[in-house]
Formats: sequence, C-alpha cells, structure tokens
Amino acid sequence: MKRAPARPLVLLPDALADTTGPAFGDGHVSEAEADLTGQHDGEPVGVLTLGRLRLRRIAAFRRSAAPAEADAIASPALLAGIGLARPPRLVATFSLWRSAAAMREYAVGPGGSHSAAVSADRAQPFHHESAFVRFRPYASSGSWDGRDPLAGPSGAPAS
Repeated sequence: MKRAPARPLVLLPDALADTTGPAFGDGHVSEAEADLTGQHDGEPVGVLTLGRLRLRRIAAFRRSAAPAEADAIASPALLAGIGLARPPRLVATFSLWRSAAAMREYAVGPGGSHSAAVSADRAQPFHHESAFVRFRPYASSGSWDGRDPLAGPSGAPAS
C-alpha cells in the first residue's frame, strides 16, 4: 500500500490573505504578533472564549470568574455579552466591546479582576484546553435584545 498521493500536487494561486496576512515562523509568536487587533484599537471588537474546565478547579474558577464577570457587566465599554456553559466542563463567553483598546484594558489592565483571574489560571490552570479568539466586526445586521449593539454612538463598523 502506497501512502503518498497518487496524483501530482496541484498548486493554487496566492490569495490576498496569503500575501498580506501574518506570517509566523516555527517558534512561538510574540505578544505583538499574537494580537492582530492592535492596529484597530479604536474599532469595536468581538471576543469568543472557550474552556474545558478541570473538574478539581471548578470552585477556584468560579471564585476568580465572578468578580471579572461583574466588572465586565459594569464596564461602559461592553456593548453586549453572553456566557454559556455545559456543566460540568464546558464554559464559553461571547462579548462585543466598544474598542479593542477598551477590551484589552479590561482583560489585561493592571489591578483588574480579570487580570487577577488570568494570574490565578497561569499559576494553576483552570482549564485542560482554552481558546481566546478576537474578531473585528466589519458589518452588522439584526438585533441583540432588540437593538444593534454596534450601531449608534458605540461606533458602527463600516458596512
């Protein structure tokens, strides 16, 4: 049995993203390379977080997450947010922020409750696996709780 493909490789033409997107080497990326929202600090940003909790760390996660959640809800920069869970392990959030800079200030700003939760996780991880994904909204349609959180003074994205 032959493992290699039987047909020759088909070369695809470069797309715009192939030639203008980030190019990473085989090592770890730096903080600046990892945060592709930095060039759009004044624009809205969506954030998706996903985690598969370690069962023995659920109580510690809840203790760390509660103040961070309260601070997010109280933040004037939070346009909309929702948390999802599938007990006992899966936790997820999706949030829309007025700007990437404001979201980053909440997430990693000095002295914040979210920064404290991140530090606690780094010292003794809450999750087996986790992902933190940022999106740059380029348009919006429809509504969330009867309104478009990206419209009006919050800074609607370009359509």
